[in-house]
Amino acid sequence: PWVKANDPVEVASCVRSIAGIGQVQTFGEDISGAIHWACEQASGAPLVIAGSLYLASDVLRLLREAQKQL
Repeated sequence: PWVKANDPVEVASCVRSIAGIGQVQTFGEDISGAIHWACEQASGAPLVIAGSLYLASDVLRLLREAQKQL
């Protein structure tokens, strides 16, 4: 409860202001949608996910769930 996420639209706006940054997309709380979009943009290249430990935990959970479905 004491940890609050930054507004995704505000973060995207800041990132867009950096020279040389490619396309920036916001997904709110749709982590799965964001990962799918990023994988498409990476076109098979490595994908780096940076953020909070909460985000890392959510991503690992989604990866484990995806592996179980294989």
